[in-house]
Amino acid sequence: MVFRSTHLSQKLQLKVSAGNLEELAPIMDQCLRAAIERNVSELVIEMNFRPTTYYNIPKEVFVSNSLKVLELHGCKFEDSFSCTNLPHLQKLRTVRCLFAGENVLSKILCGCPELEYLEVLISEGMRSSISVSCKPRLKYFYIGCRHELKRIEIFVPSLETLKCYFAYSCSIDLASCTLLKHLEINHAILSSDYVPIQYLLSNLLQIEELHLSNCKSADKIQIASSCLKRLVITESHKNFPGAELDIPNLLSLDFFSMGECNTNNRFSSWNVPKVEEIHMAFSVKSFQSACRGGLKGFLMQLQNYEDVKLIIQCRGEQDLIMHEKLHAVSFSSLNKFLKKAKPEFLLISSRRDDSFLARILVSREDTISLSMIFSSRRSIELLHEKLCNESFLKR
Repeated sequence: MVFRSTHLSQKLQLKVSAGNLEELAPIMDQCLRAAIERNVSELVIEMNFRPTTYYNIPKEVFVSNSLKVLELHGCKFEDSFSCTNLPHLQKLRTVRCLFAGENVLSKILCGCPELEYLEVLISEGMRSSISVSCKPRLKYFYIGCRHELKRIEIFVPSLETLKCYFAYSCSIDLASCTLLKHLEINHAILSSDYVPIQYLLSNLLQIEELHLSNCKSADKIQIASSCLKRLVITESHKNFPGAELDIPNLLSLDFFSMGECNTNNRFSSWNVPKVEEIHMAFSVKSFQSACRGGLKGFLMQLQNYEDVKLIIQCRGEQDLIMHEKLHAVSFSSLNKFLKKAKPEFLLISSRRDDSFLARILVSREDTISLSMIFSSRRSIELLHEKLCNESFLKR
């Protein structure tokens, strides 16, 4: 058992990763009650037992006038928490917790009128649906649940950021979230029955950023919005179904595809005339199918095409090839090289080379060989200087 406290009148942090929970529970109960009596404003409880055992939080924690931050890992919530009264709570975070009862989370939230930040991650007992409403100050909601969740209803007009990671069969209702600016959806079915993405976008008049990761779609993904400034599409496992983009004010586009792209997808038809930053990653298969879908034509339409770079991660992840000017590379020759070399992936990016290259380098503990094709020796020297100045490469 690890006990940590930081200025007890302000924050209490309890971490338990070993021992007998039945024996430790009375001691922890006593610590928490004492902390509540001393009006702590921040409480962090982390329980990590194998096999999984959940800790029952004392009721006193849920009727605190002083708590502003409550983070719970490996804890249990029961129906008795329906009498929750946390009038000043601003942040609630639950990870690997158990909700034992009907609509327990909704009942808890009803007692948190000042809540601004809510995270519910990898929790059990959520039943088939969850509804979040009447939270006039809630700005941020991150929910990541397993297969049991079938529907999410969010009636929070003040919400600005929503992140959803759930099973494919979950549907979502965001009709009243008209101020939403940042939306992330992972492992969803993009259809009228589950997540009608285009319908949602048509009602989100403040939306600036959209992330779609590993989502399913029977047809091309339709994305049309005059508000979006940044779009991220990721397909790590399956084939990319294709997309039709009509986003005239988009400034940043991230696209990652490891499976083959839909043969009917036409990159050259994407309407994103103002894109300033592009970052695209492909496997050999997805790159070849993307080329057949007009990838080169799309790239050539970019305002800063001459600044786009190419990085190839070779097999074994120990060799990198970087070309400063993608526009100087013959795509037919590149395809021949890819068929022969069969690299892990290739990256096409207009971002600062020292920024994304440093992150690739820092993720590797062994020696990496970097081959660079640049227009001048000075360009290589400048890149070397920038990499040397990256703080996380100095560690």
